[in-house]
Amino acid sequence: MVAQPQVIINLKENKRANIDTHTYNGDPLTSGKLIEVTRSSFPSGSTQDFYKYTHTLQTGGEFKLLAILDGGKYIQGVPLNNTVLSVSAYYWRHDSGRKSAKTLLIGVTTKNGTRYYKNSGNYQWHLASTSQLSDKTLEEKLDELVCQHHNAVTLNITFHNSKAHRNGSYCCYKHEHEKRNQGKVTVTVEKVSCTSHISSSLTYYKHEANAGKWRVAAIYYYDGGRRRRMNIDSLTLPTKQSGKVTVYALYYGTNQNPVLIYVDSTGQPNVTGWYKKGTNGSRGNDEEWTEVKDLKDKAPDKLTNPTGCNNENFKQLVKTLRELGCLGLEACALEQNRVQREEVPAADLSDQVPDTESETKILLEGGPMASGEDDEDGEEETEGEASEDGGESAEESPVEALALQIQQAFGLDDLDTIFAVICGGFIGVGLTSATTYITVWKLYKFCKSLRKDPWVRQI
Repeated sequence: MVAQPQVIINLKENKRANIDTHTYNGDPLTSGKLIEVTRSSFPSGSTQDFYKYTHTLQTGGEFKLLAILDGGKYIQGVPLNNTVLSVSAYYWRHDSGRKSAKTLLIGVTTKNGTRYYKNSGNYQWHLASTSQLSDKTLEEKLDELVCQHHNAVTLNITFHNSKAHRNGSYCCYKHEHEKRNQGKVTVTVEKVSCTSHISSSLTYYKHEANAGKWRVAAIYYYDGGRRRRMNIDSLTLPTKQSGKVTVYALYYGTNQNPVLIYVDSTGQPNVTGWYKKGTNGSRGNDEEWTEVKDLKDKAPDKLTNPTGCNNENFKQLVKTLRELGCLGLEACALEQNRVQREEVPAADLSDQVPDTESETKILLEGGPMASGEDDEDGEEETEGEASEDGGESAEESPVEALALQIQQAFGLDDLDTIFAVICGGFIGVGLTSATTYITVWKLYKFCKSLRKDPWVRQI
């Protein structure tokens, strides 16, 4: 049986593999064991923020791992003298300005899979996983190590992550757990609504990276398990060390994906504005987000302060969200009814006649037309006197009460508008029966009676 080659892996050889495959001697004693180094981008696809250097025997096959050298020093914490197929080292692609890049993670692959060891600092390494990791999980671990070693945080604006850290913070395991909730990204929650429709609102989450020495490496969210990196017009990532980035995210849909974000960056150049996903879709795992010009200079704080439906900032936000398919916010009720009246002209009920014989019978038996007189030409009922249509006083009529409520709620002095609002409501829900016509006639009579009231004329 042929003895397995004994090899020392030297990570300083990685830099020679940046252009093409590189080979070096892995056995200093015999000078006969050539190790081949190849570089690849990780993960596969368009979102590639890391470099992976893989060391294997040039002839292929297994070898016995004697040691791993990094910067001329032996790495402590990785088991030695085991039979392996390859050793891989991971680096942040944006690691620059150093004589040698900082190794973040090492993967040791055998016939049984890959084990990972993370850089804990001071040339100390600890086991990160005992089993093969998916690209998604491995990328998340690398993001955490970038935060720990390069002071660069990754903003994860996935709805689940936003909700889990609301009014809290996150970044990496070291800062969140080892240093007791010192996450470098804070999350706060706010709601957007108008004062007239409090129950109709959208929640947005604000992710803010601490200013100072902390940079932002990337912004992303998960779409059905697939990581989507968000590339934003004019925002260069990673940001400069002196910059600060704040992202406000509004969500909608069954997957609760972000549909609209607001970016406020104090880096160079400054970037401020609302952004939506570009119409050209995705490029691999990347998404291009473009500015929404109609919302320029409309910062989130102008939308969250109590405001009416007719506030121009609020109306423009509602319009933009509806164009994106987000129907969570209501436009002003008066505005909706105005549009409805334009689309469905109100009928002239002063000349209304029943459409069918059955409706005529109803009106003759108890409707307002049974007397054949108009209130304007007849005598007014005294207070408390029974009405013609069934013994119900004017004070107790639900139709009249509805008209008064509409008048008081919206401050309307135009009785035709009150009448059209209720008629529009009946039409909107499909109530076009004889009962509807009777109710509309009652309302019409009541509105005409209000015109005789001197208090109404003074409004």
